Amino acid sequence: MDLANKTTRNSSLGNFTTDSFQCPAIGDEMTSKAIQTTAYCIVLLLSLVGNTLIILVVYRNPRMWSASNYLIVNMAASDLLLPFFAVPRMIVEVLVGRERWLIGGTAGLALCKLAYFLQDVSTAVSVQSLLAITAERFYVVMFPLKATAMKSNIKYVIPLTWLTAVGLHSPYLQVFKLCPVQGKLYCCQRWSMSMQSQFMYFVFILILVFGVPLISIVILYAFIVYKLFRRKLPPGTRNSITQDQRDQRDRQNRNILKMAVTVVVTFFLCFSPLVTLALLQLTTASIGRCKTETFRMIAKFFAQSNCAINAFIYYAFNSQFRRGFISNLQKMFCCHRRSNNNGLNINVRYSTSSQRISLLSEKRTTRTCSMRRATSEE
Repeated sequence: MDLANKTTRNSSLGNFTTDSFQCPAIGDEMTSKAIQTTAYCIVLLLSLVGNTLIILVVYRNPRMWSASNYLIVNMAASDLLLPFFAVPRMIVEVLVGRERWLIGGTAGLALCKLAYFLQDVSTAVSVQSLLAITAERFYVVMFPLKATAMKSNIKYVIPLTWLTAVGLHSPYLQVFKLCPVQGKLYCCQRWSMSMQSQFMYFVFILILVFGVPLISIVILYAFIVYKLFRRKLPPGTRNSITQDQRDQRDRQNRNILKMAVTVVVTFFLCFSPLVTLALLQLTTASIGRCKTETFRMIAKFFAQSNCAINAFIYYAFNSQFRRGFISNLQKMFCCHRRSNNNGLNINVRYSTSSQRISLLSEKRTTRTCSMRRATSEE
């Protein structure tokens, strides 16, 4: 969310210079930059690997093609925007200065607009995906006999999350521009509207992107928890399913609920420092600039690190994702082994009965390769 940036700078950069304002360094400056750069590089790597694996796991396993998993994939796809656009920008900011831009020309202008635009689009899509996951869980728990109808509606929900996010942040494509200052380029904002209009716009974004979804999610989960602990079977189903089936369904719903709640809580905890900073700067004019800048860097890191955390939450709470992660990693490892062992291939696949990772074809493939080598030698 760019509100924290907007409220701590002169958007025109008309009188801004790198020498006019300097905060005292906390500790050794080079050490601080090295730590921050390393931390962002770790976030970038984990986000790329983790979110890519989420998409691959669902894509390669038809039994995971459910409404909630489609929404998880949608959230993973939005999170993948951050390691490509937001995290590299923060690394540059750490190394050469705030809002510095290293690429000029048409390409630099396009990247300047897209970096901030796609960063906040990603956040909005993630929030809407969390809200949709909560609504889907609510529908499954409250109306279990109609749960399959949700899957057909996902094809409308997912595009709607992206269209809404793009629409909300479309002004970014106009206001972000390259600003040359003392021979250096900066990616800055040039708003044509009044300060009051800017204030109203960002308050509107805060309420719509964070306030309304958070309140809705809390209310829906309250109903879900109440229903799970006071479940009564729908009419006509008491004799159609066994007690074991009912217990298994309840356990599955509770496990999915725990995972979804953890994802939601983690997301809002990661973004709460940035939202808090934005609210303080909108309502308080006496915050020290150096203190604000230090807190802004910390808040930015927490917000962007969320894109690397979700994959590990799914791994911890969902056995299907856990098996899928292991399977895909083993496939990657086996591909590497194949390149180093003259074509020796080991197939890793799911068992259709139990979805367990199977290596049953290893001996068969190894034997086939041995026979081919023997034939070629003859």
